[in-house]
Amino acid sequence: MARIDYLTEQDKKRFEMAPEFTSSNERNYFFNLPNAIYKQALLLGNDEAFATFALMFGYFKATNKFFEVVAFDSEDLKYIIDKYQLSMIDVTQLLENQRTLQRYKQLIKSYLSVNEYTTEISAKLVHYAVDVKRSAKLGS
Repeated sequence: MARIDYLTEQDKKRFEMAPEFTSSNERNYFFNLPNAIYKQALLLGNDEAFATFALMFGYFKATNKFFEVVAFDSEDLKYIIDKYQLSMIDVTQLLENQRTLQRYKQLIKSYLSVNEYTTEISAKLVHYAVDVKRSAKLGS
């Protein structure tokens, strides 16, 4: 059986990279922290933590994926520094402590109501699919 490639190598690389925003409007949409999450970000301790969190939030909002800190774009960081009036930092000063980043991921997923895929969720999805199929048969 032949194997079909759906993505080119360039597409695969682009998929693994943090999103590229081409305008201030895009950056404003994705990096605009809602009030509740903004208040939490203020409690993180310093500007580096705030910037790291804001970048993680915006990238996750755009792609539903988390990225390594080394993948963060310096133009996005500059936008966040300007938007939230942070003291000047550069990408090398962003937090990289894995436990801290994991806590930030949990905060973001909790705020956006993103759940881990568990056997309980799997069972609910199967039940829902059966209900949809049954409804479709009754409707036809």
